[in-house]
Amino acid sequence: MHVVWDLSVILQIYILWTSSAQPITSKLDDAWWAYKDVVQGSFVPVPSFWGLVNSAWNLCAIGKRQSPIDIETSHLIFDPHLTPLRLNTGGRKMGGTMYNTGKHVSLRPDKTHLVNISGGPLGYSYRLEEIRLHFGSEDSLGSEHLLNGQGFPGEVQLIHYNQDLYTNYSEAAKSPHGIAVVSIFIKLSENSNTFLNRMLNRDTITRINYKHALSALA
Repeated sequence: MHVVWDLSVILQIYILWTSSAQPITSKLDDAWWAYKDVVQGSFVPVPSFWGLVNSAWNLCAIGKRQSPIDIETSHLIFDPHLTPLRLNTGGRKMGGTMYNTGKHVSLRPDKTHLVNISGGPLGYSYRLEEIRLHFGSEDSLGSEHLLNGQGFPGEVQLIHYNQDLYTNYSEAAKSPHGIAVVSIFIKLSENSNTFLNRMLNRDTITRINYKHALSALA
């Protein structure tokens, strides 16, 4: 059976926005933490201790707007006053450049193809800066976020910056209410998806096998 990724089943869409700049850590700090709950024979801090062992990481303990997270649906509160998200594409087909960051595949839209979102929980208009595609080596480990403890084969993240308050993404990324991210979980399906087909077609992907490689979106 031929299995492809499908975006037609969207399990969860959510908005994240920054409240402050992310802490800068040294290369030594980068190696001094672990995701596992128990690290045998080691004093490397696991997630429950990240915010305690280094003052630069205190947001891991006290931060209220963390990402990635496990979305527990039993803890969600319905807000009847929220309006739908509004997407403005200008009626044009988006073009851009595919980029291998070394960590994920990224699509950077052409500046002539402006896409904006507003409404919902957003108090400002946000402009699309980048589309990131995350996937893993196993079908259950591709997404950054979890839903009720469950991972998914992949996750598409639409990264936007606040165009009402800031002039560019770099300025917005270190400022309050600067960034809004719409994330979409990907499930496996027998039906293909037009958007993913454009991002992941063979001609494009084979040109970005290595870190920092670029290719125009077909």
